[in-house]
Amino acid sequence: QSIHMAQKQLGLAKADKLAEFDKICDEVHLPLVKGAGKDVDAIGEEVVEKFYPGKSGKKIQDKIERQPKAKPVKKEYKFGDGIYDITLDNIESIKPKLQVGDVINLHHSTYGVIPFEVAGKNIDGANLVTLISKDCVTTKKFGGNSIVYRESEIRNWLNEVFVMGFDIADSIEPVEKKTLSDYDHARLVKSTELCWIPSRHEVMIDEMSGDDLVENNRYPLFSESKSRIKKHNGLAESYLLRSTIKADKSSKTYENLYSKSNYVARVNKNGQLQPAGITREYGVVVGLCI
Repeated sequence: QSIHMAQKQLGLAKADKLAEFDKICDEVHLPLVKGAGKDVDAIGEEVVEKFYPGKSGKKIQDKIERQPKAKPVKKEYKFGDGIYDITLDNIESIKPKLQVGDVINLHHSTYGVIPFEVAGKNIDGANLVTLISKDCVTTKKFGGNSIVYRESEIRNWLNEVFVMGFDIADSIEPVEKKTLSDYDHARLVKSTELCWIPSRHEVMIDEMSGDDLVENNRYPLFSESKSRIKKHNGLAESYLLRSTIKADKSSKTYENLYSKSNYVARVNKNGQLQPAGITREYGVVVGLCI
């Protein structure tokens, strides 16, 4: 595991702690304390010390800056055909040329070559290209004890295990994601992600009429409904979204979903929105930014 990636993962942990602190302050109606950030930094330093004994955050940063940059390897690419094979050697030269809909092959130590599509540019941040896997990478449970994405097992797996398998892991950038995490769609939870599963707003699954809170911007890739249909092992597959599913309050379905609190949203094999049990396996469509 590279020190650079370890720092990114520590950054995610720090963001989670800050989000938890904000939540506590909101619940007890206390103002944020200016010095709270220092406590979180101290926690981060303890984690660094655990994995890198005797090394401060500054020393780690100094080591990163001293590491020699990889020498670029000249390769021939025919831009315009929309299919690119990205490695650490060519990512900086190819990235500016990418367009929405282009197919990007990324190399993963466990899952081999994974085709991604360019979902959008400058949507998740300035100079960032958002990639969404062309099909389901694998199948997983949403997992956890609630419908809150930030507390789910799949989110932990994506950011702590899966992301480490990419040979361009050091070029994957953390971004802020927002998720509606209750059945009334009145609660928006923020989290910082290296890899994530999309929200129903991002894949344009519906217009989300009546919702004042939205889960990040829509990706142009999904302007056509057929682009929401994904496969696994060559067959159409339902896949998880990080969103909750808004049910009709007047129906028994709403009462059952709300009382059990164990359903999130998924895209079915026809590209339509349906509920998904958090203890059942569904396809996993992955998003990331470079």
